Amino acid sequence: MNTKIYTTATAARVCKVSPRTIAKWFDTGLIGGYRLPGGHRRIPAAELRTFMLRQGIPLGELALGYAGQGAAP
Repeated sequence: MNTKIYTTATAARVCKVSPRTIAKWFDTGLIGGYRLPGGHRRIPAAELRTFMLRQGIPLGELALGYAGQGAAP
């Protein structure tokens, strides 16, 4: 199964906020995900989608499948 994983920068573009805002939401537990050994945050597509629906953020390009560009492999 190939699950898309988003960086904070890509998630920020999808949500139309700054990467720092995504980092704050991640650090406070509003968005689920994990950290790589170097400390970089990664957000699975399902977590980002759930967060966006819960917060009333339009899915936009995430719903259309365009958000994969720039996502981590």
